[in-house]
Amino acid sequence: MTLSKPARAFVALALLATGGCVSGVDYVPISDKSYFGYSDRPNADGGHTVRVELLDGGLAMEYWNRRASELCDGKVARKSMHTALRPTAHYDNYGARPGHYIVEGYVYCETPA
Repeated sequence: MTLSKPARAFVALALLATGGCVSGVDYVPISDKSYFGYSDRPNADGGHTVRVELLDGGLAMEYWNRRASELCDGKVARKSMHTALRPTAHYDNYGARPGHYIVEGYVYCETPA
């Protein structure tokens, strides 16, 4: 069976459109199995430091807010983001490319009454 030229063009376009889709990075803690994701640690003042590292800046912000909400059971009193950067990855031959996004900040939960 041979396809007509327009049909082949349509199939090629459909494959290109679906093949170009990249699934998002899973929402997981950063570990030895996952370079990208989130990490958090408690602070001495009762808050938490939340850090997210991803290839997509918008998704990094979304994951940061999601983790903040999870840590506080949805009752966030205050958020203070102090780091939002995208470092440059350098090559040996003097070339460079944009790196991944890093978002980090403090989260404070509402205190129970």
